[in-house]
Amino acid sequence: LRQLIWEEALPGPRMLLLRPPDSQSLEEQTGESTTLTTGAPRHRGRGRWRCDARPPSMLYVNGEARATALRHYQLGLAVDGSSQPRVYVNYQRDFIGLSEGMMDLTAFDMLAHADDAPRIQNLALANFMAAVIPRDLSVLETLSGLKTVAVIRSELMAGGILPPVCEV
Repeated sequence: LRQLIWEEALPGPRMLLLRPPDSQSLEEQTGESTTLTTGAPRHRGRGRWRCDARPPSMLYVNGEARATALRHYQLGLAVDGSSQPRVYVNYQRDFIGLSEGMMDLTAFDMLAHADDAPRIQNLALANFMAAVIPRDLSVLETLSGLKTVAVIRSELMAGGILPPVCEV
C-alpha cells in the first residue's frame, strides 16, 4: 500500500529548460536564492548546459520514496561523455525545453550529441525558437525516441511553465 502511495506522489510532467553554458541562472537573473538542481557545482564549460529545474522532492523524503523515484528518474543529459549528467529526468514524462536563449544550431547540436538523446521523448520549443528550426532537420535524427514536440509561448517558457495541454 505504501508503494502505491509513493507512486501516486510522483510529480507530473516537468519542463527541463536548458540554457546555454554562458547564460545566467534563475538565481542570477532574479537575485532570489534557489537550490541547486543536483547538489553539484554548475560549470560554464563547453558542452555543459544549465537547467534550474529542481530534482523531484521524493528523492529526499526517505529511502522508500527515493527508491520509488529512482525507478522513474535518472541523471541524464550529459554531452558526449564530456560532462557528468546533472539533471534528474523522466524521459517518458518530462519535456526538454529549448528557449530563445538557445537560438542557433548549437542547441540542436548539443541536444543531438547528448549521450541519451535517443531516449528523449518530449521536446518543448519557445515559439520564437520554433520559427528558427533549421531547414535541415537531420540534426534531430538522433532523437529517435521523440514522440511529442510542443511549441510554447516564449513568456511561459521563460518561467519554466508547462501548459496543461502537455500532460503526457
